[in-house]
Amino acid sequence: MSTRDFNGWTPYRAAWLGDEMIVDWCHHGSRRFTEPFYYETIARAFTQPFNQLFQRRTLAADLDLVPPGLAPTGFVFHMSRCGSTLLGRALAADPANIVVSEASPIRNILQADRFGSATRPQRAAWLAGIVNAFAQRRFPEEKHVFVKFFAADVLDLPLILDVFPNTPWVFLCRHPLEILASQRAAGGVDTTKGNIPPHLLGLAPDDLDDMSNEVYLCRVMAAFGRAALAAHRPGRSLILDYRDLPSALYDRLPAHFGLALDDATRAAMTMVLGSDAKNPSVAFQEDSAIKRAAAAPFAELVELLVGPTYAALTQAARASDASLGTA
Repeated sequence: MSTRDFNGWTPYRAAWLGDEMIVDWCHHGSRRFTEPFYYETIARAFTQPFNQLFQRRTLAADLDLVPPGLAPTGFVFHMSRCGSTLLGRALAADPANIVVSEASPIRNILQADRFGSATRPQRAAWLAGIVNAFAQRRFPEEKHVFVKFFAADVLDLPLILDVFPNTPWVFLCRHPLEILASQRAAGGVDTTKGNIPPHLLGLAPDDLDDMSNEVYLCRVMAAFGRAALAAHRPGRSLILDYRDLPSALYDRLPAHFGLALDDATRAAMTMVLGSDAKNPSVAFQEDSAIKRAAAAPFAELVELLVGPTYAALTQAARASDASLGTA
């Protein structure tokens, strides 16, 4: 394929096919990514008859044929259920921003070595290529690209930061009792027991056999937090607590990513922030107190397994406040 063959096409799947990592593409044309999650963007794309009839497939090795797009402006990592979707939607409210939210092709490239024979250099090259594929400008006003990763992708921060050494990033956390309540009510893919290799959580395979879901969720939250803390470098990375939202979206976050918010952008963000992050048709409702009450029986467990990590995260967040003059 020539470079022009990629115009208007976006990856919707990356997967092993035999011994080859392949990338499947659908046609988005000039449609912006405005849905809370990328799978919703793909679902919308496949309502178009063209995409039902015509798709494209390339090798991941051919991603270097995609012409250079915009350089990534920032990455978003999170502890799960702590405001990252809200942050992504606020960024997407500005037409100058391309926001890719939890795109499975990126996730599958990161995890390529779990399901096939992929070396670290191969994963690094594919990661650079897949992010560049999402960073193609479709509107002349587009200037920035943000990637919001899946929660467990923070465990791959060493690889991501090796590939993108100059990209600033943010990690969002939340009181673990509140996350626990949300995950117990409706678990996510990254908090389902067995979906993450146990050694990445500091566990042995046998440890999972008799482990309760609550203990497992705490181990997962702690591992995510430790991974962010290990890579945290003030100035390059920013740690935000859910309690910092939404105010941090107007000051600390733009300052960290080098964004200038005009009145129109602030108004658009404010409109987005008035609705539920995952279900924009519903008004936002603050539920932190309700979640803490729901998970109260597990308070001692949470404090034992996640408390020290969360305390370190909040300390790092406050240090970021002080360095930015917002303490």
